[in-house]
Amino acid sequence: MPPWRPSTTRKKNLDLSQRVYVQTRKKYEQGLGSNLEITNALTDQRTAQSNYFTALYNAICRPGRLPERHRKTITNLLQENIKI
Repeated sequence: MPPWRPSTTRKKNLDLSQRVYVQTRKKYEQGLGSNLEITNALTDQRTAQSNYFTALYNAICRPGRLPERHRKTITNLLQENIKI
């Protein structure tokens, strides 16, 4: 893997945490889960999101290791994934 490329593992973790949150929410809505489970799933999702964004940011900030064309690609990834 090139040094500028963020870990795909972090992206997979982010995707997994989002699926877990959706499933936990459905379980809660059906009366089969607790509010604590939703809170834990949401916390895990936010942690995975933070780890992924940190990896992207670190890839952008590495001096001299990231060609301009890749910096733009990573910047676009950040913009697509940040939902405020």
